[in-house]
Amino acid sequence: MKKRWKIPLFILILFGTFFIWTGSCKAWGPPKLEDEEKFLQWYEANKNIDGAVYQLSADLRLTMGSEDTPLVWDGQGEVTIECGSHVILVDSSLVIDNPKLKITGNDFIAFMVRDGRLTLERGKVEYGGAGGVIVHNDNIFGFTSQITVLQ
Repeated sequence: MKKRWKIPLFILILFGTFFIWTGSCKAWGPPKLEDEEKFLQWYEANKNIDGAVYQLSADLRLTMGSEDTPLVWDGQGEVTIECGSHVILVDSSLVIDNPKLKITGNDFIAFMVRDGRLTLERGKVEYGGAGGVIVHNDNIFGFTSQITVLQ
């Protein structure tokens, strides 16, 4: 008879800890995004500087370009954009025209073209992930750039 009260108490404690753990979950809400304007200002200031490196701390969503006036990543400096486990979401027109620009990624995908258009004139995209894709979508033009998959 003494063991019967222990089973409901154990179940109550088990459910209580489950609700405490789910109540502290931080995954709710929209994902954190890199500040697009801050990134574009950094790129304009560093596009002709050798050794400039920008490391994404969140996904970068590009929305400021249009078909008539696309965002243009040009310049002559050896600039590196390190995506890490983050992605560059192209929701506007983007033209990459810097022969020394290097974009690196290592977690499933580097670019995702959603509602925009990506034109690769010159530049280099390196992907070091074990699986996945470098660019995702059909709106990609001008594969004169070097795209490298690092294994």
